[in-house]
Amino acid sequence: NQGMSHEIRTPLQVMSHSLELFEANYTELYQQPLMQRFAKSLARIKRTSNALLWLTSKEEHQGEIGLNKTLDKVLLESKDLITVHTLDITLNNRNQYQPTMTMPSEVLELIFFNLINNAIHHGAHSNDSNQLLITVDKNAITFSNEIASIVSEQQHFNLGLNLITKLAERFNSKFSTKVTDNQFSATLSFD
Repeated sequence: NQGMSHEIRTPLQVMSHSLELFEANYTELYQQPLMQRFAKSLARIKRTSNALLWLTSKEEHQGEIGLNKTLDKVLLESKDLITVHTLDITLNNRNQYQPTMTMPSEVLELIFFNLINNAIHHGAHSNDSNQLLITVDKNAITFSNEIASIVSEQQHFNLGLNLITKLAERFNSKFSTKVTDNQFSATLSFD
């Protein structure tokens, strides 16, 4: 795990530091869409590598994170992607729940990013319905969207869901999915 960590993190740190220097010395260029896209891609790679390292680690995570705060951060960071794909997101938290989880923030962020991307892919193959309902409950969060029957049969759509399942198990949570009447639901449950 340490060797893998070094092999992954060192090049990412070099890229991050280079990007920070670029931002400090060439602020106007850094603000250009191409550089912003690069910065977001680098953040995603770092988030994914950290999550994968947590999968192989036996270390216990200490501390709790706020689910709503993390979801807000991911939705804000996904704003351009959501706009480009015209994903209509409805957030349902009628009871104003403020759940917390014992999980690293980058892991929960990766889970949320994957579920948003999942909804985008489902929407691209559905009947022009690109809507995502996110329901926050006391001990769970559910992402629901329409899914075309052909999509549910395609194996490559399950890779991100398998990763979410493993990450949830790693942090003593449960992840489940179901398809009912062309409605896909993914639920992350926790105590």
